[in-house]
Formats: sequence, structure tokens, C-alpha cells
Amino acid sequence: PRSTPSNSSAASDVYKRQFLLMLTVLFLIFIALLPDFAIRFPEYIDWNTLCLIVFYIVLSRAFIMSGVADNLALRIVGISGNLYKLHYLIIFTAILVSFLATNDRAVLIMTPLIISTSRLLRRDYRKLVILVLLAANTGSIMLPFSNPQNIIIWQYYELPIHSVLRVTIPLMTILLIILSVIVFCLVSKEEHLKCGSILLPKIKVRKSLAYSSIVLLFLGAILGEYRCSVLALLIEMVILLIIDWRVFKGIDYGLILSFF
Repeated sequence: PRSTPSNSSAASDVYKRQFLLMLTVLFLIFIALLPDFAIRFPEYIDWNTLCLIVFYIVLSRAFIMSGVADNLALRIVGISGNLYKLHYLIIFTAILVSFLATNDRAVLIMTPLIISTSRLLRRDYRKLVILVLLAANTGSIMLPFSNPQNIIIWQYYELPIHSVLRVTIPLMTILLIILSVIVFCLVSKEEHLKCGSILLPKIKVRKSLAYSSIVLLFLGAILGEYRCSVLALLIEMVILLIIDWRVFKGIDYGLILSFF
């Protein structure tokens, strides 16, 4: 049977829980077999990097709740003149969103929009979802805080941001060229899209969350550069608790525990 997005999401949750359970069992085994491990394991954790990962996971959630990413995606569809242009604009949006909202969240934001639009056009959405997935992973390569793996490398080697960009920008450029060629080969220019017939939903932008997300983005980058991530996380928690405490309800705490 053909899989649906909800089935895929449920399967992903199961895999996450199984992975976390495996890590927990291994952790308990280490404690049982190695007497020193129970006492010394806090020394093995890079608390600065862990706090920065949590900082950007929370920031990503706040950015999504602000509605900016959703509105950006809707505007992209609205200005598309044909299917060929639509593919490029959606992929470009996924790359932009992945800069701040991380690669997996960019896919989560874009996929419902792709599915709804494809159904209105009576087209198969799976090809475009795969392209967005590739685009989101391409975009998350560039910035040192675009995904947790980048954060770990950035903090562990204590790299200045310009040193990271010197490596990631050429790499992302190459991948973008490859991605553009793939889109060019997969989509025919003759396919036209009548945007006037598509009824797009209206999503209200929460300016307080949007502005605070931008401020916190730069704050995290600056304090992360000076390895002051604990301070950055504390400031973020205070600001977001004042603006909207519900940001913390949608956090993937299992993911944070896995990094721990």
C-alpha cells in the first residue's frame, strides 16, 4: 500500500523512540559495568555544545510558530506562473527556511503545502517532496547553526564563523548546481500552472515571535562564537517564556536527550 505522510511520521516517531531506548540501555550498562562512569560522566559531556543545540532547537520552534516560514512558502506558490518556476521557487524557499529552521523542520513546513498544491493541480507530489528534502539538506550545510551536526563541529573545533563559511559556501554552491540540473531534467517547461485557480490559506504572522527569533538568531551566533552558550540559552528561555511559553510545548525533548 502507498504510504501517506501521517504513516511516515508515525514510523519516524517509532524509530526515534527505539533509538532513544537503545541509547538509554547502553547508558545504564556503562553505569553498571564501569563504577567510575556514573561519577565522571558529566565531565564527558560538552555542555556548551549541548546548550547551543538546545538553543537552536527552541529557536527553530519559535520561528515556525511565528508563521513567517508558512507565509513565505505560500507567497512563493502565489507568484508562480508555471510548474517549472514553481519547482524552483519551492526548492529555493526550502533552502532559505533550512538556514534558520533546520533541514528536517524545513521539510515539515514545505511538505503539507506541496501536498495541498499538488492535489489541487491533480499531480503527484512525491517527486517535489524528494526535491525539497534534498534542497533542505543542501541549505542546512551552509551555516554553522543550521543543523545540530554543524553545531557540534563548530563548537568542538572552536571555529570562527568565517572559517566555516569558507568551506560550506563552495560546497553548497556545487550541490545547488547539481540540484538545479536535476530539476531541469525532471520538469518540463511546457507544463503550465494557473495560480488564479488555487485558493491559498491566509496565515497570520506573529510579529513578536518573528522579531524575537531574528534577534535570538544573531545572539546565538555571537555568544556561540565566544562559547557562551549557557548564557544564550538562559536569555532565550526568559524572552520566549515572556512572549509565549507554549513554544516549549512543541520541543522534541527526546531528540535533546539523545544528544545528551
